[in-house]
Amino acid sequence: MREERFRHRLDVFYLATIGYGVTLITYVAIRGLWVDDRFELVWKDPIVY
Repeated sequence: MREERFRHRLDVFYLATIGYGVTLITYVAIRGLWVDDRFELVWKDPIVY
C-alpha cells in the first residue's frame, strides 16, 4: 500500500491554539482569584473581550 502524506502540518496551529486557551484561562483565574480575593467572572476586562 502507498503511504499518504498530508500537504500541511497543522500540529503547530493546534499547539498554538491550546497554548492561547491555557494562557487565557490562567489569566482569568489569576485576575479573578488572586487580585480581587474573590472569584468573579471577568467579562468587562479588555483582554477577555
